[in-house]
Amino acid sequence: MTTEEITFLYRDRVYYFLLKQLGDAEAAMDILQETFLKVHHKLGQLKDPEKLESWFFQVARNTMKDHLSREARLVAAIDPGSGNSIEREPEPCCFDRFIRELPPGYRESIELVYIQGKKQQEASESLGISLPNIKARIRRAKNMLKDKFADCCGYDLNEEGKLIGEADCRQCNQVIG
Repeated sequence: MTTEEITFLYRDRVYYFLLKQLGDAEAAMDILQETFLKVHHKLGQLKDPEKLESWFFQVARNTMKDHLSREARLVAAIDPGSGNSIEREPEPCCFDRFIRELPPGYRESIELVYIQGKKQQEASESLGISLPNIKARIRRAKNMLKDKFADCCGYDLNEEGKLIGEADCRQCNQVIG
């Protein structure tokens, strides 16, 4: 399997996994890109192609841990009194709220595929619906999420399909803060 095929298969699932873990779209995208570079360079070391998916997610998890560790060292270097851990102000993240606000069928589909990492076929079997139906639900849910991010946070998609816009959502800060 080529890196391009792997990218096509896992890009969205790994991105949403990282976004859920980090609550930061920009950091999730940075880590995703770094993960793809690592996978590209080390793909030949994968002994069992059947374990590609779990290996890929492990590379993403390790890359995320490395990123957070570098960030903690940077904060400690800038502010030695801060200790070794990063103390962030709670960042309002619309992602969880937007997922919860989806209609149940759409929410279940998104959670199974993008948060739990199941393949669409597995998700369709879990929900007792056809594969075309789960694909339609996911497509509609993505459109709903895109609209929610655009309305609430000023995010939009660029030509490459990447989120762009405000990193600090004023509307969420008013609601949450």
